[in-house]
Amino acid sequence: MNLYIDFMVALFMEAARLFVNKLYVDIFFEKKKNTLFFYGISYFLTTATYLLFHSSFLNLLTTLIGMLIVMMGYYGSLKKKILIMLIIVAISVGFDIVAVYLISASPKGNNYSITSSFLSVVLLLLGAVVRSEEHTS
Repeated sequence: MNLYIDFMVALFMEAARLFVNKLYVDIFFEKKKNTLFFYGISYFLTTATYLLFHSSFLNLLTTLIGMLIVMMGYYGSLKKKILIMLIIVAISVGFDIVAVYLISASPKGNNYSITSSFLSVVLLLLGAVVRSEEHTS
């Protein structure tokens, strides 16, 4: 894949994932501090790690660290923040598995990584919207 396209997709997908994660976090935490600062640090950390190292282990580690950094922007106990972070990660992993399965079942095309990432974010967004609707009802 073209390096420029890989770079742009990584930037866009990480921004989309952080937006969807924010929707999930906002379900559980109502009072906020200056969260934009924490989201910015998380965005830079996770995107830079992905673009520089392309290591699954480092991506997972920085995603967890980035989410913990984001959680520091919200009021609540550390125990609750870690629990909510792990729930969001589990939901994300579940949707990633579904997305990869759906994409790999279709033999057309060769951009599985981009397509599955996009589908995963869409599924996460739908899940957040459904959960948000249940929470407000």
